[in-house]
Amino acid sequence: MMVNGAIIIHILYFLFSIQGLTIRGLFLMNPHNPQGEIYSREMIKDCLQFCHKHSLHIIFDEIYLTGGFVEGVQTTSILQFKPEDIPDPERTHFIWGFSKDFAMSGFRVGLYYGFGSEVKTVIQNQCRFTRFSANMHVVLANMLKDKDWIDNVYMATNQKRLRECYQFVSSKLTLAGIPFLETTCGLFLYADFRKFLKNQSFNSEIDLWNKLLDAGVHLSPSKAFRSDEPGWFRIVFSVPIDQLKIGMERISQVCKEIVTNKS
Repeated sequence: MMVNGAIIIHILYFLFSIQGLTIRGLFLMNPHNPQGEIYSREMIKDCLQFCHKHSLHIIFDEIYLTGGFVEGVQTTSILQFKPEDIPDPERTHFIWGFSKDFAMSGFRVGLYYGFGSEVKTVIQNQCRFTRFSANMHVVLANMLKDKDWIDNVYMATNQKRLRECYQFVSSKLTLAGIPFLETTCGLFLYADFRKFLKNQSFNSEIDLWNKLLDAGVHLSPSKAFRSDEPGWFRIVFSVPIDQLKIGMERISQVCKEIVTNKS
């Protein structure tokens, strides 16, 4: 979807429409999961105009917003757009949470930002049923106030560690002859295991997934992401290097055994 994404959106909208399906909105995860790619400003503008033209809601899920680990590469957030650049504020929405950027998934805290008033008012009325504790309010507020620590300590350290982990995993995949999509952001990469399948089917993908599980490694198969192409697996590399070493050794061993059995 990253290449000629706007064109693909137009095509999908047309195909769904002729099937009698009613499209209500467009959901964009930026950076992308599982590919880890970043939507360009031009792509986002095209999507905004497309949704405005067809009276669609557009929801930006930026849960991996600060996950960039390559120097000089930054994500483009809808929050960076000026009000005059958003053609339909009432149908433009932003969601984010602490679970990925701050590794605080156990807190179960997220936020919604509406550029208009209608949906925002409805959500505000519902918030009384989904409140989190006062203790969490205090912890998160105090953390966010310490901008020097966030920018110069936490974010800097997190990005350095992600970069090191990505470089380690990508080098091991290259040595093992496993192609992957290069990425500059996120906690994972998308690797191509198609040549290790018995045949190009989702049943064979599940067979490989089970072999990896038996070897002590859990990877997310493409079927989990509603892909139409079996054989791709998401590898989460945001774990300590010593654990990555064990995991990559197990992945490599499973692949070697498959190649040996084929020959």
